[in-house]
Amino acid sequence: MSQAIAATGLLRDFDEAGVLGLADVHLARTLGLLGGDTSPTVALAAALTLRAWRTGSTCLDIEHADTLGADPDAEVTPDISGLGWPAPGAWLAELRASPLIGDANSNRPLCLDGHHLYLRRTWQAQSAVVAAMAARWAATPPARPIGPVGDPVVDAVLSRWTSVLTGGPGTGKTTAIAHVVECLSPVLPHIALAAPTGKAAARMAQTLGPGAPAPTTIHRLLGARGPGRGYRHDALNPLAADLLIIDELSMVSLPLMATLLAALRPSCRLLLVGDPGQLASIEAGAVLADLVSAGVTGSAHDDAPLVHHLTHIYRHEGSLAKLSAAVAAGDAVSALAIIDQSDGSIILEDADAAGLDIGSLPGLATTIRDAASVVQQAAQLGDCGTALNGLDAHRLLCAHRFGPYGVATWARQVASITTPPRQRPTSWWPGRAVLATATTPDLGVLSGDQGVAVSTPAGLRLAFEAEGGTFKTLPVNALPGLATLDSMTVHKSQGSEFAAVTVVIPPVTSPLSIRPLLYTAMTRARKRLHLVGTREQFSQAVTTAPHRVSGLADALRAALR
Repeated sequence: MSQAIAATGLLRDFDEAGVLGLADVHLARTLGLLGGDTSPTVALAAALTLRAWRTGSTCLDIEHADTLGADPDAEVTPDISGLGWPAPGAWLAELRASPLIGDANSNRPLCLDGHHLYLRRTWQAQSAVVAAMAARWAATPPARPIGPVGDPVVDAVLSRWTSVLTGGPGTGKTTAIAHVVECLSPVLPHIALAAPTGKAAARMAQTLGPGAPAPTTIHRLLGARGPGRGYRHDALNPLAADLLIIDELSMVSLPLMATLLAALRPSCRLLLVGDPGQLASIEAGAVLADLVSAGVTGSAHDDAPLVHHLTHIYRHEGSLAKLSAAVAAGDAVSALAIIDQSDGSIILEDADAAGLDIGSLPGLATTIRDAASVVQQAAQLGDCGTALNGLDAHRLLCAHRFGPYGVATWARQVASITTPPRQRPTSWWPGRAVLATATTPDLGVLSGDQGVAVSTPAGLRLAFEAEGGTFKTLPVNALPGLATLDSMTVHKSQGSEFAAVTVVIPPVTSPLSIRPLLYTAMTRARKRLHLVGTREQFSQAVTTAPHRVSGLADALRAALR
């Protein structure tokens, strides 16, 4: 990680130790200069709060500031021994006196709530979520258009304004969504369904089948105008929906949740669905995990819990199902025993990925070549559907972006065996798969959408899935921020499923060696799972819980009572 040359004192010490990034240091120094407070401990608190936000936490816990969240930009966990951590009591007193920091009612850049320090905008987003949830919780229950149907999820949606449904892979979450839609479509004419990504929305559409409302992405639902330009739907222009169903809620950040709730009419029922064991949003917040841990009721008018958990597994029967359950429970011993007794659907290489290449993994090389061949042949024929569907035959996932365990390294290896002769991986040829890393609303492409170059009568075009099971083609140079899809991070794979998945397990020194990352990667696989890493690396990831700091669960418990 690059060091901030201008850093001095505590900022320099924490920067040199690898705790802080360049942006953390420079923004903290800028805030201090503009706000008239150059105290080293205040600057350190500001920098650590920025780091916390950057790594997914919504705030910094001053009393436990030395418990760091995983930094996705770092290859190793920083050594914090010997650093001059301020004493929490004196530190809090100095923060309360700082002109940079205020309480809930001030407009200062940072907000101190108890021993939690927030960026002002993050505090405002949390406050908005709590206020919206509390208003829905306290409101008079909705009039029931039909009597009880005997399904706990349907009956919860009928009797309250907000419901949450959770469960692991194969527990029937999407089937439950389909049943809710089937039962309530005749009596709630405007049902909207959305997910954070296009792939997740497409999967929901496949489960619902023809005739059901067409799922879309949350950004499209809200009318995203592009980065920094806001949304068409808000409190002044709410969504025209009687029921809104959001799938894959684990991927929804705190700011997006605040925006979503603001765009709901008071008369709109809300069903939130997801798997709390998966990775939380790349952005700040772990909304689903906070809703689950809050342990509140669904309404002020009854004692039924807000969250309904599904536990019975209907798919992934066999080794994959057992392994997912063991990893979710953090049981490395059982997980390794399941792998050793696998029915053939799981392979663990038991070798450090940094010392391997595609050539030393012949089974993996064959899987990759076969999948690429199907895509390239279909693309040459102009068959968009087969080419795009072929992308889901196999995916290689990494925790890191760079280094020997990262996407950049493994993508080069994949490209070396899939790029056609006399072509470069980054040139355009039929079958080249890409991932959109920027949202382009005018063209209907969101960050995370995957496409493939196909031959058409008009020349080589880039095909993407469109809503309703159709396809759209664009000029290959029409979109900014395209990355070759030879490998991808686990974060970017959320909301997708693949017939076979290969996971490059990070080393034990990696800050990304955590249970949700491994669990999310594994549960992308429908049929086969190939784990590349040692037994020690696997066990480390299974037994290491993530650290994200959030005040949302406590705030919900205080407000919903």
